[in-house]
Amino acid sequence: MKKVMILLLAMLMTFAFAGCGAGSSGEDGGDPAADFDFEAVETIGDLMALDLDNMQWGTNDKDFVYGFELDGSYYRFKAEMTQEQYDALNNVDFSADDAQEQQDAIISEFVITDRQQLDDQILSQEELDALVGKTGQELIDDGWTPGYGYNLENNEFWLFYGPFCYTVVFDGEFKEDEEIYDETEYFKDHKVKSAEFNSLGDVTIW
Repeated sequence: MKKVMILLLAMLMTFAFAGCGAGSSGEDGGDPAADFDFEAVETIGDLMALDLDNMQWGTNDKDFVYGFELDGSYYRFKAEMTQEQYDALNNVDFSADDAQEQQDAIISEFVITDRQQLDDQILSQEELDALVGKTGQELIDDGWTPGYGYNLENNEFWLFYGPFCYTVVFDGEFKEDEEIYDETEYFKDHKVKSAEFNSLGDVTIW
């Protein structure tokens, strides 16, 4: 069995994490960065119009969060939903041919209430190097959480810390166990061998 597990972005967790979408770098084939004004955007629809690569969104019963990478920088925007908007979003019929259009029409109306540029939250390589020798349990205690999955053949785990994902390699040997459903059970007793920045992780971690 291939020893690679990629977690579905629709996994059950505090936030309904969804919307990792692919764009075309602007509807007219141009540079979406040229159309982006961090302070001027007012609705989620303004962001959707950029047609971005490497974006994601998530919700709870109150907030809608939209994050993306653009021109080497990372951004996150929050919009508060009314109960009616929340209900409408959850009542989209995904068996319908126009389900995506229904969802986009609802989301595009959300008014932005908070905005952040996230670059300063990325751990530096020096900070990541300082993790070497720590156990997986120490990482867990410091707030690291399972992320996109793992590859036991290479001892790689893609873990979340804050809104970002990092590739963490542990020492020792790993053996796949069909009965283990919590990946922290694999790495908690192993020590970090190396760590490096990977990508945007979970933008709903505010």
